[in-house]
Amino acid sequence: MSITHELLDELAALVGREALALDGDELSRHGYDAWPLAVKLRAQGKAPYLPDVVVFAQDTAQVSRVLRW
Repeated sequence: MSITHELLDELAALVGREALALDGDELSRHGYDAWPLAVKLRAQGKAPYLPDVVVFAQDTAQVSRVLRW
């Protein structure tokens, strides 16, 4: 994990710790897009672009706080 504990604490203060996902399966599910190279790599069983954290914002106010952060 390349995100620091301090940054996670800041993010948790914005949306709540329960809105953050850090486990490998969740990161893998959200580390994918429809860019052609990403599709090709995923078909090969590769996942080169994993996020450090996934945020499950509950409303537009939380989204705004995260984006402002």
